[in-house]
Amino acid sequence: MEYKYNKYNKYNKYIYQKEYQKIDIVYTYVNNTDIKWQKKYFKYNSDIDSKRFNYNDEIIYSLLTVQKFFSWVNKIYIVNDNQKFNLDFLDKIFKKKIVFIDHKDIIPKKYLPTFNSRVIECFIWKIKNLTDYFLYLNDDIFFGNYIYYSDFFTENNIFKNFGYIKYIKPDKNIKKDDIDSIKKSATVLTGRRIITKIFNNKFKKNYNISFSHTTHNFNKYACKYAYYMFINYMKKTFEIKIRKYNNNNNNNINTKMDFCFLTLIHLVQHHFKLVIQSHITKYGTSQDFTNEHYDKLINLKPKIINLNNINDKYIDVWDKFRKNYLNLFNNNTYDNLIRKIENDIKDIDDVT
Repeated sequence: MEYKYNKYNKYNKYIYQKEYQKIDIVYTYVNNTDIKWQKKYFKYNSDIDSKRFNYNDEIIYSLLTVQKFFSWVNKIYIVNDNQKFNLDFLDKIFKKKIVFIDHKDIIPKKYLPTFNSRVIECFIWKIKNLTDYFLYLNDDIFFGNYIYYSDFFTENNIFKNFGYIKYIKPDKNIKKDDIDSIKKSATVLTGRRIITKIFNNKFKKNYNISFSHTTHNFNKYACKYAYYMFINYMKKTFEIKIRKYNNNNNNNINTKMDFCFLTLIHLVQHHFKLVIQSHITKYGTSQDFTNEHYDKLINLKPKIINLNNINDKYIDVWDKFRKNYLNLFNNNTYDNLIRKIENDIKDIDDVT
């Protein structure tokens, strides 16, 4: 993998496609029921935002779906704040693929502890031995059907982007360098709009990209390029311990610069044409995960599932999903199909 900058810090070349690419998965994980974690958290904030921190063993089930549908994955890195968990629910061989990465292994000490997902996301590409192409997942992302190499790469080995990208008309209310108008935007989009504005100013473009909450497919060197090109802006985000929208709180992201690194990577990869849009089947919920959503999943069996809001109100639906979904797939049928394909290939080889 080759990349370099010239003395003017302009893009030259930093992507070289190999014939076959290994793929890693990176999870960001936090268990807000952990007493030790809570003690650390309460030093910086008096209450835990249930929308941002709501643990229902999602990562356990997510890993089971990887084992079922994406067993050929190279490595699985779980980024955490000293929160390892037992892996005995996985097959003996498969669990050897998993590596726990503590925040201190990738994030500078002066920014720790951090409870801000946007800070953590800025550093995941620094994981030692991470493959050139990797997937970034939150623990509420699941694989819902069998995953193949062709789901990630074209015949020409161009990386596919799973997150649906749409181009939004420019916000006329956002004037050049007018950060105040950006801050008045919907809070959930603040970080995305700020970094998009800065990117467009730097590259003299007019991109307005929005992406869905799903599996993010990244090129490690695009992450590195973006990080160092925009590090001065990123440093302002690193200072924000907790993402809050309370005007009386010193950590209020509306009083500081909140940059969305995920948006920046999508912009970089799009700008340098490192990815194309994938049409892989996905299903996600931005609302409570209800029986209606459950029924749709059973019928659709998408390859990527996002259950963004699992809560106590419908915990029975979540339990039903975990108990039943994987059983819908008959291992014998799949294994027999693969065996048949292998035998067909062997027969062809014998003839030739």
